[in-house]
This record gives sequence, C-alpha cells and structure tokens, in this order.
Amino acid sequence: MTADTRHVMIHDSVRNAAEMMTRSGVNALPICDSEQRVWAMITDRDIVIKVLGAGKDPDTTTVGDITTSDTPLILVTDEVSMALQVMNTHHVRRAAVMDGHRLVGTVSHADLARVLPDPHLGELLHALSTD
Repeated sequence: MTADTRHVMIHDSVRNAAEMMTRSGVNALPICDSEQRVWAMITDRDIVIKVLGAGKDPDTTTVGDITTSDTPLILVTDEVSMALQVMNTHHVRRAAVMDGHRLVGTVSHADLARVLPDPHLGELLHALSTD
C-alpha cells in the first residue's frame, strides 16, 4: 500500500487533479466528498479519454463529472488475497484503502505482486492481461 495518499475533492477541476498527479508522480488519485469519504478514483486514463479525447475543458470539468461512485474500497485489515479478489471482481488496478471512514492509502496490482505468494501471482497476471 502507498500510505499518505493525496486526494482531490469531488468538485475540483480535472486540471487540478492532473497537476496533483504530476507533482505527486502518480497516475491515480482518490476523490473525496465534502465529508472526506472516498467517492471514486480518477486516473490519468480518465483524463485523457473522458476529457481531452472528448474535447472537454479540463478547467471547467470537475473530477465528479467524469467518474462514478462505484469504486471498491479495501479495508486496512483485509488480507492481501481479499484485496486481490475485490480488485479483480471490480476490474480495477488500484483501490483506496480505508481505516473505518478514513483514507489511509491506495493499493495497486503492483503493490500486491510484491507480496503475493507464488500461487496467487498467476491470478494477478491473469487479471492484468484481461483488463
């Protein structure tokens, strides 16, 4: 897991999210609502396809305009195998990690690959090749 994850707010502009990704050296950010709950994730791919590719203005388009709230969440107490199962079921490559209602980090397939025992690596590789 990557701890101390930066996030954007649901009404932030896509440009703000892209600039934060650039400064932080990441390709995805959690999106929080006004009560600091994780609402969704935004990726660099979302920005390219849903904003730039669609001819939208990144200064006036909000991150909430281009994402949906069906983002799976991983609990900090979940086993690695559970995190993999959740991410594969929802066909996502990264997920927010929560401690109760508090965002504590993000986890990616790459994070899981570093700690999975050999039998689970095949499952991970299959998930990566079918996305």
